[in-house]
Amino acid sequence: MLSLTETGVFGSFIREDGTDRRCPPGWTKYDNNCYQFQNQQLEWAKAETFCKRHGGHLTSIQDTDQYNFIRELIFKGAGTNQKSWVGGTNAGWVHMWRWTDGTPFTFDSWGPGEPNNQGGNEHCMDMNLFGQDYVNDEDCSQQNSFEPTDLDLLIALAIHIDKRLCDRSRGSPLAPTPGYQTTLVPPQAFEHLS
Repeated sequence: MLSLTETGVFGSFIREDGTDRRCPPGWTKYDNNCYQFQNQQLEWAKAETFCKRHGGHLTSIQDTDQYNFIRELIFKGAGTNQKSWVGGTNAGWVHMWRWTDGTPFTFDSWGPGEPNNQGGNEHCMDMNLFGQDYVNDEDCSQQNSFEPTDLDLLIALAIHIDKRLCDRSRGSPLAPTPGYQTTLVPPQAFEHLS
């Protein structure tokens, strides 16, 4: 799991030739994209910002197979079907949902009666509400409870990396990888996130 409290250098890698890519250690490949589960407690916008700072977005979901992969990734990372943010939002769009990574919004596995915009303020998408197998609209500013027994309020991130990979080295610059452009970012740039 990527830790922002360790010293190191973070880099973004962009594959130039469009060929199949490998994922860095700690990431899981699915359909030529790299994913990482982050078990952190963040509001939806902060979760998306965290993902963008690492070259990606909260995950979009294109089909049932990908949805099942994401559920499995969350289960492996949390030991349960933990409630987790994904990249769907209708903030700024009336009755129109979209993915933050810009892919078409075609997957539709809403829970019974969802999306319901309960309280008039549910504009972000999560999955595994109460461990159930569906997606749900949720208040984007919801924050996690700090009570460790209140597991239904724990929020995690499934991060979808579309065209970029994130990696970490331990105190030394990242070695250039053939076929990638490398951008080095000092770890101090991420201190405000820890």
